[in-house]
Amino acid sequence: MDNEYDYKTILENEESDTAFVVLKKISQKNGKAKLFKFPVENIDTVISLLYNTKESLTVSTDIETPILDTMVSLFLSGISLEDLSTQYNYSKKRIRLNLEKKGLILFDS
Repeated sequence: MDNEYDYKTILENEESDTAFVVLKKISQKNGKAKLFKFPVENIDTVISLLYNTKESLTVSTDIETPILDTMVSLFLSGISLEDLSTQYNYSKKRIRLNLEKKGLILFDS
């Protein structure tokens, strides 16, 4: 399972001249937290950078039809998501999403 995270934002030292925005990233898998702290006056820049990063990461998740049709056949014959991921060099999540678009119902294992 790919690691997923919860996020929290905290305003630190709100009443002082050195206020900070803290972004807390918490792993759902192991509960470990990572903190990103920046001065409150930089929030517009940080939001802009996060938005631009999101845009650059938004890539089509569709797998080409002939490859996906082969993956469907292989999956139905018993090949695991992990093996498909290794063979085709796609993430398990991407393969899962595409198989589900083809109408397959996949259960978490």
